[in-house]
This record gives sequence, C-alpha cells and structure tokens, in this order.
Amino acid sequence: MRSYIHDADIITPNLTEAAFLLDEPYRQDVGEQEVRDWILRLSDMGPGPSS
Repeated sequence: MRSYIHDADIITPNLTEAAFLLDEPYRQDVGEQEVRDWILRLSDMGPGPSS
C-alpha cells in the first residue's frame, strides 16, 4: 500500500490505516498534535509538486 501513495493525488486513510502506513502502533488515544504530525508525514510520502 505504501508504494501506491507515491502515485496518488489524494489519500484518505482512517486512523488504523494511517498508523499502519507510518509504522506507528495503533492507539485510540492519539492526540490532535500527533494526528497533525501524521498528516504531514503521510503528505511527505506522496508525489512532489507538479511541474
């Protein structure tokens, strides 16, 4: 699944999927700041800016 992120324009993982994609342990008590960090990390896995 991680390899598909490089080609995707949009990804919409739920919390479980985001944890899996980032090799993070799944927890239900993830705080807002940690979710923001995960979003940035997931974004960094995607394609770069269009030229």
